[in-house]
Amino acid sequence: MNIKSLMLSTLIVLNLLTFLAACGEQNPEQPSTLNSISVKSQRSISIKIGDSVELGAKDLTIKFVDIKEDSRCPRNTACIQEGQVSAIFNISRRQGSKGQTFQLTLKTLQPDLATQNIEGYIIKLNRVTPYPEAGMAKADRPYVVTLLIEPAD
Repeated sequence: MNIKSLMLSTLIVLNLLTFLAACGEQNPEQPSTLNSISVKSQRSISIKIGDSVELGAKDLTIKFVDIKEDSRCPRNTACIQEGQVSAIFNISRRQGSKGQTFQLTLKTLQPDLATQNIEGYIIKLNRVTPYPEAGMAKADRPYVVTLLIEPAD
């Protein structure tokens, strides 16, 4: 097998894996406006833009602020690059402090961009829905993120 065939095969497999990951679960957990959870082990939560979740044990609140970028290749289109999606979050103490803003990004082959170790928790961006459709403006998408949260200890 020559180099070109090997590279083409690798590219096809990576695209197939990306496609399969995007076709995963279509109905994430129902997001809520403010939910208090206790995180003693890994926990999956879904949040829509503007909503927050309280991490009860550490007196922290995580807010899903906005989508900074969504350059993922829309369904039923052909793209040169697959793109990425970046979400902005704010984590703060419940006493009303300004908190700390951070960004998590889903990008194939760069899983470190999706994970942040902050305030004693490992927070990982696991999914962003909806997946882009051709002709659908970013403003028309009711974004929901699914986070995996676990204690850093």
